Amino acid sequence: MSRAATAKLGGYAALSAAGLLAALISGRPELVALTAPFLLALAAGLALAAAPRLRVDVELGEERTIEGTELETTISLAADSRIDRLDVYLRLPDGIELVEGENPVSVTLARGEQRELRLRVRARRWGAHALAPLHLRAVDAVGLVMWEGAFAGAPPLRVYPREDVLRRVLRPRETQLNAGNEVSRRKGEGIEFADVRPWAPGD
Repeated sequence: MSRAATAKLGGYAALSAAGLLAALISGRPELVALTAPFLLALAAGLALAAAPRLRVDVELGEERTIEGTELETTISLAADSRIDRLDVYLRLPDGIELVEGENPVSVTLARGEQRELRLRVRARRWGAHALAPLHLRAVDAVGLVMWEGAFAGAPPLRVYPREDVLRRVLRPRETQLNAGNEVSRRKGEGIEFADVRPWAPGD
């Protein structure tokens, strides 16, 4: 996971620098006392900030399903160190919609804690769909440093069309004139009077 500074760290650093600069220009050392809390917070936050140690996994209840059905997706989290705030977001492709669960979601994990986040999704469109990547963002206790990373999600989900859809999509190359479920492309002999001879006055 890559490390980056939060907006809070930038704000504290700017306030501290502004207070120190004002004290130097004005010759009033008491202004340094105003910036002392921000300086202490910066020092303590940067000293205590440690990269989170986390193991993640994404599992699908089924790797093959039928269009229109629902299935469960499980995000497993195992923390080897305490994480005060962890933002979790699983990217869902077009054709897969969330039915139940929170996505994204923020959680707190203690050291050694394992947790499972369950999402119920619906496959709206047939095809191969990748529920990935899994985006994670961890923030330290003070909120000065964050770590971000993207991890591979579950294996591709293969969604097959329903039987009625297949019947509409796959039409026969040739049809019969007197039998079958498909309407023939050619006109054959019928049982209606209009098919015996042209209409004439008096009919």
